[in-house]
Amino acid sequence: MPPRPPCSPSRTTARRRTAAGGLLAALVAAVALVPVSAGGAPAAAAATCPASSGEVLHGVPGSGRAVALTFDDGPSTWTPQVLDVLRSKGVRATFFVTGDHVARHPDVARRIVAEGHVIANHTQTHPQDVPGSVPRGRFDQLPASAQRDQLDRATRAVRDVTGVVPCLFRGPGGHQSSATTRALLRERRLGNVHWTVDSRDWEQPAGPSRGAVDAVVRAATTGGGSRPVVLLHDGQATARQDPEAHRGSTVAALPRIIDAYTARGHRFTTPDGRPFPSPRPAAPEVPVAADVDGDGRDDPGLFSAGRWSFLSSRTGLPVLVSHGTAGDAPLVGDWDGDGRDGIGVARRGVLHLRQTATAGPAQVVVRYGSPGDVPLAGDWDGDGRDTPGLRRGTRTFLARELRTGTSSWVQDLGGSRDQVLAGDWDGDGRDTLGVVAPDGRVVVTDSPVGSPSPATGARRATVPAGARVAAGDWHGQGRDALAVLAAGRPQVVALR
Repeated sequence: MPPRPPCSPSRTTARRRTAAGGLLAALVAAVALVPVSAGGAPAAAAATCPASSGEVLHGVPGSGRAVALTFDDGPSTWTPQVLDVLRSKGVRATFFVTGDHVARHPDVARRIVAEGHVIANHTQTHPQDVPGSVPRGRFDQLPASAQRDQLDRATRAVRDVTGVVPCLFRGPGGHQSSATTRALLRERRLGNVHWTVDSRDWEQPAGPSRGAVDAVVRAATTGGGSRPVVLLHDGQATARQDPEAHRGSTVAALPRIIDAYTARGHRFTTPDGRPFPSPRPAAPEVPVAADVDGDGRDDPGLFSAGRWSFLSSRTGLPVLVSHGTAGDAPLVGDWDGDGRDGIGVARRGVLHLRQTATAGPAQVVVRYGSPGDVPLAGDWDGDGRDTPGLRRGTRTFLARELRTGTSSWVQDLGGSRDQVLAGDWDGDGRDTLGVVAPDGRVVVTDSPVGSPSPATGARRATVPAGARVAAGDWHGQGRDALAVLAAGRPQVVALR
């Protein structure tokens, strides 16, 4: 194992329960505490988006009949209904989202991307010149620093939840034409999209009626020439907002709007005329376990693209938490030694950890490992403090603490494609290793880490190939057990 760079002692500890392994993405580089960074949005956009002039785009460029359906102010609880209609019609659209609403509805934002729609920047908080708006003022007349903050925070929110950097922008209320705004968009390679046709669905009453739906259809399909950009809304984002404002008229009108443009021979496209992104396959679901309700028993869960979904053993109800983004790998453990599990993710060689199983930014950020390694954590020496480890091929490297030097222990167990688990299998206070082979063969060892022959005296079992396997203290008895997660519930596997 190569030497590690210097590192100060960290509060990062990890006691239990990651069902990491072959399902996890490539992770972790040498141990070193690093500050949490908030930057990078303009650079990220510059690396992935085409150049932008910053000039306002009102219609779809090109020739022939085409139409771009665009939705502002989401995501919200109405957005899934909009997505359902689009899917049933085989049509894709562009969603101008606010960063605040992406944080409120991360699953919906991920669905937008997964189904091949364009997700675009609509600022972080939708500032307007109305009482209560923060900041208050017409967006393109705000100071450059305020506009820059709104743009970059929204881009980061979208990127962190979906893994996609938005390349298009629309200003709140369509205010996006000032020289300052155009320069900022040009710098960030954000296309400046207005609209040709306003459906005026934003002025419809709270609750659909035949008259309201007819009005939306009529406005959305009238005028705009042969290549219109149509403005619709799947949420509401004003200072006087009801975050889940009624968009039933929009949902009811949408099939008729699509049918009208189809009948006229319009092709559905993006506002800038570029191809829609390819639909993304659903992110893998990684089994995890953590005591999220504080009853002393681990709760089974799944992690997928920043979404944590646990089933509370105390209430039987789901507990949903957002932390991380697409491409991250999950980690669970008692990071600060207070007896409560926290969650974390590993991202491109950096661990982003929270001290509780709640949403929010990372509280401890640690570099550990190198690309291709698989992270894990446990209380390897029984001193009550958890420390990291990593899997490289068939070898598992484990650290006694976060400090300069090599790993304290190296252990060989299982094959290079096996899922690696850590758990206190015999209740002696020390975590040891287990592996699950692709064909379902399980080996769990009680031998202390560093033992020359960990497989000697190991216990074994077999689970269905491809089963979701996690380790946890399911009954609060002070020892971990291996379980297959079926229908969200742990089915304990007997070891022999």
